[in-house]
Amino acid sequence: PKSADPAKWEKGELEFIHKAALDVVGKYNIDRARVAAVGQDGGGAMAWLLAFQQRDLVRGVAAINALIPSGTKPPASDPLSRLY
Repeated sequence: PKSADPAKWEKGELEFIHKAALDVVGKYNIDRARVAAVGQDGGGAMAWLLAFQQRDLVRGVAAINALIPSGTKPPASDPLSRLY
């Protein structure tokens, strides 16, 4: 997916990203234990947010040149639903 503004992502676009990911998972034979959110710079920050909000879908994050967004608290660790 691409952001509405080519220069940045908006937090409100998380639902769009989630729906796009669910569409891909529904159409293809994908191991749900190996779904990762990947992004660079602002896209990396969105990857963190998506992974924290959609723990049932996203199991890993590859954030390139991106920190966890300020003011965002990572969810508590769950041994049955690990985030890598």
